[in-house]
Amino acid sequence: MVIADSLEKGGAEKMAVTLCRNLNPHHNISLFVLRGNNVNAEFLDIIRKEDIKYVLSKSNPLKTAIDLYTHLKNNKTQAIFSFLLRGNFYAGVIGKIAGVRKIYGGIRSSVLDKNKIPLQRFIHRYLHTATITNNYASIKYLSKHKFIEQKIKVIQNCIPIPPPSSIAGEREKVSILTVARFDHSKDFNTALKAIHVLNESALDFIYKIIGWGELESEIRELIKEYNLQNKVLLIINPNNITEHYQQADIYLSTSLFEGLSNSIMEAMSYSLPVVATKVGDNNTLIIENKTGLIVSVGDYNHIAQKLLHLAQNRNMRLQMGAQAYQHIVAEFSEKKFLQKYLELINE
Repeated sequence: MVIADSLEKGGAEKMAVTLCRNLNPHHNISLFVLRGNNVNAEFLDIIRKEDIKYVLSKSNPLKTAIDLYTHLKNNKTQAIFSFLLRGNFYAGVIGKIAGVRKIYGGIRSSVLDKNKIPLQRFIHRYLHTATITNNYASIKYLSKHKFIEQKIKVIQNCIPIPPPSSIAGEREKVSILTVARFDHSKDFNTALKAIHVLNESALDFIYKIIGWGELESEIRELIKEYNLQNKVLLIINPNNITEHYQQADIYLSTSLFEGLSNSIMEAMSYSLPVVATKVGDNNTLIIENKTGLIVSVGDYNHIAQKLLHLAQNRNMRLQMGAQAYQHIVAEFSEKKFLQKYLELINE
Protein backbone atom coordinates (compact mmCIF):
# COMPACT_ATOMS: atom_id res chain seq x y z
CA MET A 1 0.00 0.00 0.00
CA VAL A 2 0.99 3.59 -0.64
CA ILE A 3 -0.20 6.23 1.86
CA ALA A 4 -0.30 9.86 0.70
CA ASP A 5 -1.18 12.88 2.79
CA SER A 6 -3.24 14.38 -0.05
CA LEU A 7 -3.65 14.29 -3.82
CA GLU A 8 -3.24 18.00 -4.36
CA LYS A 9 -0.69 19.14 -6.92
CA GLY A 10 2.81 18.63 -5.55
CA GLY A 11 6.01 16.60 -5.77
CA ALA A 12 5.20 14.10 -3.02
CA GLU A 13 1.75 13.48 -4.48
CA LYS A 14 3.22 12.99 -7.93
CA MET A 15 5.71 10.42 -6.62
CA ALA A 16 2.97 8.58 -4.71
CA VAL A 17 0.95 8.22 -7.91
CA THR A 18 4.06 7.32 -9.91
CA LEU A 19 4.98 4.61 -7.41
CA CYS A 20 1.46 3.14 -7.55
CA ARG A 21 1.45 3.18 -11.33
CA ASN A 22 4.79 1.38 -11.54
CA LEU A 23 4.10 -1.20 -8.82
CA ASN A 24 0.55 -1.98 -9.96
CA PRO A 25 1.51 -4.53 -12.66
CA HIS A 26 3.71 -6.41 -10.16
CA HIS A 27 1.80 -6.36 -6.87
CA ASN A 28 -1.67 -5.94 -5.42
CA ILE A 29 -1.25 -2.21 -4.82
CA SER A 30 -3.65 0.35 -3.38
CA LEU A 31 -3.45 4.06 -2.61
CA PHE A 32 -4.88 5.48 0.63
CA VAL A 33 -5.19 9.28 0.69
CA LEU A 34 -5.54 10.73 4.19
CA ARG A 35 -7.02 14.07 3.11
CA GLY A 36 -9.03 13.27 0.03
CA ASN A 37 -11.25 16.35 -0.19
CA ASN A 38 -9.14 18.26 -2.73
CA VAL A 39 -7.86 16.04 -5.51
CA ASN A 40 -5.84 17.02 -8.56
CA ALA A 41 -7.79 15.90 -11.64
CA GLU A 42 -4.64 14.85 -13.49
CA PHE A 43 -3.59 12.48 -10.70
CA LEU A 44 -7.09 11.03 -10.42
CA ASP A 45 -7.19 10.40 -14.19
CA ILE A 46 -3.92 8.44 -13.97
CA ILE A 47 -5.19 6.37 -11.05
CA ARG A 48 -8.39 5.46 -12.85
CA LYS A 49 -6.69 4.84 -16.19
CA GLU A 50 -4.18 2.47 -14.58
CA ASP A 51 -6.96 0.73 -12.61
CA ILE A 52 -5.28 1.41 -9.27
CA LYS A 53 -7.41 0.72 -6.19
CA TYR A 54 -7.72 3.86 -4.09
CA VAL A 55 -9.42 5.33 -1.03
CA LEU A 56 -9.99 9.07 -0.62
CA SER A 57 -10.62 9.62 3.09
CA LYS A 58 -12.84 12.63 3.78
CA SER A 59 -13.45 11.94 7.46
CA ASN A 60 -12.07 13.21 10.75
CA PRO A 61 -8.66 11.86 11.91
CA LEU A 62 -10.13 9.12 14.13
CA LYS A 63 -12.44 7.80 11.41
CA THR A 64 -9.55 8.01 8.92
CA ALA A 65 -7.38 5.90 11.26
CA ILE A 66 -10.16 3.30 11.65
CA ASP A 67 -10.73 3.15 7.89
CA LEU A 68 -7.00 2.76 7.27
CA TYR A 69 -6.76 -0.07 9.84
CA THR A 70 -9.73 -1.84 8.25
CA HIS A 71 -8.25 -1.45 4.78
CA LEU A 72 -4.87 -2.82 5.89
CA LYS A 73 -6.45 -5.85 7.58
CA ASN A 74 -8.92 -6.62 4.80
CA ASN A 75 -6.19 -6.52 2.17
CA LYS A 76 -3.66 -8.42 4.32
CA THR A 77 -1.14 -5.65 3.58
CA GLN A 78 2.49 -6.74 3.86
CA ALA A 79 4.25 -3.46 3.03
CA ILE A 80 3.50 0.27 3.28
CA PHE A 81 5.24 3.16 1.55
CA SER A 82 4.27 6.55 2.96
CA PHE A 83 5.06 10.16 2.09
CA LEU A 84 5.56 13.22 4.34
CA LEU A 85 5.07 13.53 8.09
CA ARG A 86 1.31 12.90 8.34
CA GLY A 87 1.53 9.88 6.06
CA ASN A 88 4.55 8.59 7.98
CA PHE A 89 2.70 8.94 11.30
CA TYR A 90 -0.40 7.07 10.14
CA ALA A 91 1.71 4.40 8.44
CA GLY A 92 3.82 3.87 11.54
CA VAL A 93 1.07 3.82 14.17
CA ILE A 94 -1.79 2.15 12.29
CA GLY A 95 0.56 -0.09 10.32
CA LYS A 96 2.10 -1.41 13.53
CA ILE A 97 -1.32 -2.04 15.10
CA ALA A 98 -2.47 -3.83 11.95
CA GLY A 99 0.63 -6.04 11.93
CA VAL A 100 2.14 -4.84 8.65
CA ARG A 101 5.58 -6.43 8.25
CA LYS A 102 7.39 -3.66 6.35
CA ILE A 103 6.73 0.06 6.80
CA TYR A 104 8.79 2.53 4.80
CA GLY A 105 8.45 6.24 5.57
CA GLY A 106 9.30 8.98 3.12
CA ILE A 107 11.31 12.20 3.48
CA ARG A 108 11.62 14.37 0.40
CA SER A 109 13.79 17.32 1.39
CA SER A 110 17.41 17.72 2.42
CA VAL A 111 16.24 20.01 5.26
CA LEU A 112 13.30 19.49 7.65
CA ASP A 113 11.16 21.96 9.57
CA LYS A 114 12.86 22.02 12.99
CA ASN A 115 9.49 21.70 14.73
CA LYS A 116 8.80 18.44 12.90
CA ILE A 117 12.17 16.78 13.47
CA PRO A 118 11.42 15.18 16.91
CA LEU A 119 8.25 13.43 15.71
CA GLN A 120 9.78 12.45 12.38
CA ARG A 121 12.81 11.02 14.21
CA PHE A 122 10.64 9.05 16.69
CA ILE A 123 8.62 7.53 13.83
CA HIS A 124 11.82 6.67 11.97
CA ARG A 125 13.54 5.06 14.95
CA TYR A 126 10.66 3.11 16.50
CA LEU A 127 7.82 2.64 14.01
CA HIS A 128 9.33 2.25 10.55
CA THR A 129 11.40 -0.49 8.96
CA ALA A 130 13.38 2.22 7.16
CA THR A 131 13.09 5.76 5.84
CA ILE A 132 13.30 6.39 2.12
CA THR A 133 14.68 9.76 1.06
CA ASN A 134 14.88 10.95 -2.52
CA ASN A 135 18.27 12.65 -2.14
CA TYR A 136 21.77 11.80 -0.96
CA ALA A 137 22.26 15.24 0.58
CA SER A 138 19.80 14.37 3.35
CA ILE A 139 21.85 11.46 4.76
CA LYS A 140 24.36 13.72 6.52
CA TYR A 141 21.61 16.07 7.70
CA LEU A 142 19.41 13.31 9.11
CA SER A 143 22.34 11.54 10.76
CA LYS A 144 23.27 14.82 12.46
CA HIS A 145 19.76 14.89 13.93
CA LYS A 146 20.13 11.35 15.32
CA PHE A 147 18.31 9.43 12.62
CA ILE A 148 19.79 5.94 12.24
CA GLU A 149 21.98 6.03 9.14
CA GLN A 150 21.59 2.29 8.51
CA LYS A 151 17.81 2.82 8.29
CA ILE A 152 18.07 5.57 5.64
CA LYS A 153 17.67 4.40 2.05
CA VAL A 154 18.00 6.67 -0.98
CA ILE A 155 15.70 6.15 -3.96
CA GLN A 156 15.84 9.16 -6.23
CA ASN A 157 12.77 10.36 -8.08
CA CYS A 158 11.97 9.43 -11.63
CA ILE A 159 9.89 11.02 -14.36
CA PRO A 160 8.18 9.79 -17.52
CA ILE A 161 10.66 10.68 -20.25
CA PRO A 162 9.27 12.21 -23.48
CA PRO A 163 10.84 11.63 -26.90
CA PRO A 164 13.89 13.83 -27.58
CA SER A 165 12.90 17.42 -28.28
CA SER A 166 13.29 18.55 -31.88
CA ILE A 167 15.63 21.49 -32.38
CA ALA A 168 13.58 24.64 -32.81
CA GLY A 169 14.62 27.55 -34.96
CA GLU A 170 16.20 30.52 -33.26
CA ARG A 171 13.57 32.60 -31.49
CA GLU A 172 13.30 36.37 -31.43
CA LYS A 173 13.37 36.33 -27.62
CA VAL A 174 15.25 33.99 -25.34
CA SER A 175 12.76 32.30 -23.01
CA ILE A 176 13.77 31.56 -19.40
CA LEU A 177 11.46 29.34 -17.34
CA THR A 178 10.84 28.49 -13.68
CA VAL A 179 8.17 26.02 -12.53
CA ALA A 180 7.66 25.93 -8.75
CA ARG A 181 5.32 26.36 -5.82
CA PHE A 182 5.04 29.95 -4.68
CA ASP A 183 6.70 29.61 -1.28
CA HIS A 184 9.76 31.01 0.45
CA SER A 185 11.94 27.95 -0.16
CA LYS A 186 12.00 28.72 -3.90
CA ASP A 187 13.52 32.20 -3.27
CA PHE A 188 11.74 34.12 -6.02
CA ASN A 189 13.26 37.31 -4.67
CA THR A 190 16.72 36.17 -5.79
CA ALA A 191 15.34 34.98 -9.14
CA LEU A 192 13.71 38.35 -9.82
CA LYS A 193 16.80 40.27 -8.66
CA ALA A 194 18.81 38.24 -11.19
CA ILE A 195 16.28 39.01 -13.92
CA HIS A 196 16.46 42.70 -12.94
CA VAL A 197 20.25 42.63 -13.43
CA LEU A 198 19.83 40.72 -16.70
CA ASN A 199 17.39 43.36 -17.89
CA GLU A 200 20.17 45.94 -17.75
CA SER A 201 21.89 44.13 -20.62
CA ALA A 202 20.84 44.42 -24.25
CA LEU A 203 19.39 40.90 -24.21
CA ASP A 204 15.85 40.48 -25.54
CA PHE A 205 14.23 37.87 -23.31
CA ILE A 206 11.09 36.78 -21.47
CA TYR A 207 11.00 35.13 -18.04
CA LYS A 208 8.06 32.84 -17.32
CA ILE A 209 7.19 31.84 -13.76
CA ILE A 210 4.70 28.98 -13.62
CA GLY A 211 3.20 27.77 -10.37
CA TRP A 212 0.72 28.36 -7.59
CA GLY A 213 0.71 29.15 -3.89
CA GLU A 214 0.28 31.60 -1.08
CA LEU A 215 3.06 33.99 -2.20
CA GLU A 216 1.42 34.88 -5.50
CA SER A 217 0.60 38.46 -4.47
CA GLU A 218 4.10 38.92 -3.01
CA ILE A 219 5.70 37.80 -6.27
CA ARG A 220 3.50 40.20 -8.23
CA GLU A 221 4.66 43.02 -5.94
CA LEU A 222 8.30 42.07 -6.50
CA ILE A 223 7.77 42.16 -10.26
CA LYS A 224 6.47 45.73 -9.93
CA GLU A 225 9.23 46.69 -7.49
CA TYR A 226 11.94 45.63 -9.94
CA ASN A 227 10.03 47.18 -12.86
CA LEU A 228 9.83 43.86 -14.73
CA GLN A 229 6.21 43.97 -15.92
CA ASN A 230 7.34 43.76 -19.55
CA LYS A 231 9.85 40.99 -18.91
CA VAL A 232 8.13 38.60 -16.49
CA LEU A 233 5.04 36.54 -17.23
CA LEU A 234 3.37 34.95 -14.18
CA ILE A 235 1.27 31.92 -15.16
CA ILE A 236 -0.94 30.25 -12.57
CA ASN A 237 -1.32 26.47 -12.70
CA PRO A 238 -1.79 26.03 -16.49
CA ASN A 239 -3.06 22.86 -18.16
CA ASN A 240 -0.48 23.05 -20.97
CA ILE A 241 2.74 23.03 -18.97
CA THR A 242 4.42 20.74 -21.52
CA GLU A 243 4.15 23.49 -24.13
CA HIS A 244 5.94 25.93 -21.83
CA TYR A 245 8.85 23.51 -21.38
CA GLN A 246 8.98 23.03 -25.15
CA GLN A 247 8.99 26.78 -25.77
CA ALA A 248 11.74 27.54 -23.23
CA ASP A 249 15.48 27.93 -23.85
CA ILE A 250 16.85 27.94 -20.27
CA TYR A 251 15.52 26.65 -16.96
CA LEU A 252 16.18 28.57 -13.73
CA SER A 253 15.94 27.30 -10.14
CA THR A 254 16.94 29.51 -7.19
CA SER A 255 15.78 27.26 -4.32
CA LEU A 256 17.14 27.68 -0.81
CA PHE A 257 16.90 23.92 -0.29
CA GLU A 258 15.66 20.91 -2.25
CA GLY A 259 15.53 17.16 -2.14
CA LEU A 260 15.64 16.01 -5.73
CA SER A 261 13.82 18.57 -7.87
CA ASN A 262 11.06 17.17 -10.08
CA SER A 263 10.83 20.41 -12.03
CA ILE A 264 14.56 20.41 -12.86
CA MET A 265 14.25 16.79 -13.98
CA GLU A 266 11.28 17.68 -16.17
CA ALA A 267 13.17 20.61 -17.68
CA MET A 268 16.12 18.35 -18.49
CA SER A 269 13.77 15.77 -20.03
CA TYR A 270 12.72 18.53 -22.46
CA SER A 271 16.39 19.15 -23.32
CA LEU A 272 16.78 22.39 -21.39
CA PRO A 273 20.08 23.53 -19.88
CA VAL A 274 19.65 24.43 -16.21
CA VAL A 275 20.97 27.21 -14.01
CA ALA A 276 20.36 26.15 -10.40
CA THR A 277 21.54 26.73 -6.85
CA LYS A 278 23.86 24.27 -5.15
CA VAL A 279 21.32 22.63 -2.84
CA GLY A 280 19.99 19.12 -2.21
CA ASP A 281 20.87 16.72 -5.00
CA ASN A 282 21.04 19.36 -7.73
CA ASN A 283 24.69 18.39 -8.21
CA THR A 284 23.61 14.87 -9.23
CA LEU A 285 21.34 16.35 -11.88
CA ILE A 286 23.52 19.20 -13.09
CA ILE A 287 26.98 18.27 -14.30
CA GLU A 288 28.81 21.59 -14.45
CA ASN A 289 29.26 22.90 -18.01
CA LYS A 290 27.69 19.73 -19.41
CA THR A 291 24.02 19.65 -18.42
CA GLY A 292 23.89 23.08 -16.81
CA LEU A 293 25.48 25.53 -14.41
CA ILE A 294 25.56 25.55 -10.60
CA VAL A 295 25.44 28.80 -8.60
CA SER A 296 25.53 29.74 -4.92
CA VAL A 297 22.31 30.37 -3.03
CA GLY A 298 21.23 34.00 -3.21
CA ASP A 299 24.01 35.13 -5.58
CA TYR A 300 21.77 36.97 -8.04
CA ASN A 301 24.64 38.71 -9.86
CA HIS A 302 26.31 35.38 -10.64
CA ILE A 303 22.95 33.92 -11.68
CA ALA A 304 22.42 36.84 -14.07
CA GLN A 305 25.90 36.28 -15.54
CA LYS A 306 25.22 32.59 -16.14
CA LEU A 307 21.85 33.31 -17.73
CA LEU A 308 23.39 35.92 -20.02
CA HIS A 309 26.21 33.56 -20.99
CA LEU A 310 23.76 30.82 -21.98
CA ALA A 311 21.35 33.23 -23.65
CA GLN A 312 24.12 34.57 -25.90
CA ASN A 313 25.41 31.11 -26.90
CA ARG A 314 22.70 29.13 -28.68
CA ASN A 315 25.01 26.24 -29.64
CA MET A 316 26.08 25.86 -26.02
CA ARG A 317 22.43 25.78 -24.93
CA LEU A 318 21.58 23.10 -27.45
CA GLN A 319 24.61 20.98 -26.54
CA MET A 320 23.91 21.22 -22.80
CA GLY A 321 20.23 20.50 -23.37
CA ALA A 322 21.03 17.35 -25.35
CA GLN A 323 23.38 16.12 -22.63
CA ALA A 324 20.77 16.94 -19.97
CA TYR A 325 18.26 14.73 -21.77
CA GLN A 326 20.72 11.83 -22.03
CA HIS A 327 21.58 12.15 -18.33
CA ILE A 328 17.91 11.89 -17.32
CA VAL A 329 17.38 8.88 -19.60
CA ALA A 330 20.43 7.09 -18.15
CA GLU A 331 19.97 7.82 -14.45
CA PHE A 332 16.37 8.77 -13.63
CA SER A 333 14.12 6.45 -15.62
CA GLU A 334 10.97 4.84 -14.22
CA LYS A 335 12.55 1.43 -14.86
CA LYS A 336 15.42 2.19 -12.48
CA PHE A 337 13.01 3.69 -9.92
CA LEU A 338 10.78 0.60 -9.99
CA GLN A 339 13.70 -1.79 -9.69
CA LYS A 340 14.83 -0.21 -6.42
CA TYR A 341 11.35 -0.42 -4.87
CA LEU A 342 10.95 -4.04 -5.97
CA GLU A 343 14.28 -4.85 -4.34
CA LEU A 344 12.99 -3.46 -1.03
CA ILE A 345 9.78 -5.45 -1.25
CA ASN A 346 11.65 -8.65 -2.09
CA GLU A 347 14.30 -8.35 0.64
